[in-house]
Amino acid sequence: MTDKKLTRGFIGFKVFRNFTFYAGIMQLYLVSQGISFEMIMLAYGIQSVAMMLFEIATGIFADRFGRRLSLIAGVSIRALGILLLFAWVEPLTVIVGFILVSLGLAFISGSDSALIFDATQKNPQAGSYRRLESLGYLVELGVYGCAAAFGSII
Repeated sequence: MTDKKLTRGFIGFKVFRNFTFYAGIMQLYLVSQGISFEMIMLAYGIQSVAMMLFEIATGIFADRFGRRLSLIAGVSIRALGILLLFAWVEPLTVIVGFILVSLGLAFISGSDSALIFDATQKNPQAGSYRRLESLGYLVELGVYGCAAAFGSII
């Protein structure tokens, strides 16, 4: 894999992973749909615990079945959780949606960096791991910041 191809793929993944324009309005949307603020906070608490519980299991999955498959699973499960949060707003589905989002994030967590690390170690043409990871964080923070700032406008 060439440096340009790897860089474009990694940066593209970081952009779409953090393209979370819903984050700025999700709580307001859920409240407007009749979900109490207390239920939303409970769902966030459950999401945090679920993320912690899923982290090791999804890391084992990535090591056994591949980082790329882990990324695909993570993005797919996270998208399903977000869709559930906006499509079917009931207290139980909000909690299930948050759990699915945390499961998706756990599948992604570390797999993206490990995939880049493996690629740069196997192929010297792929470029420097630190350079790619730094560029990835820069893009990730920029996209997330824009999504948070402009999500409620869009």
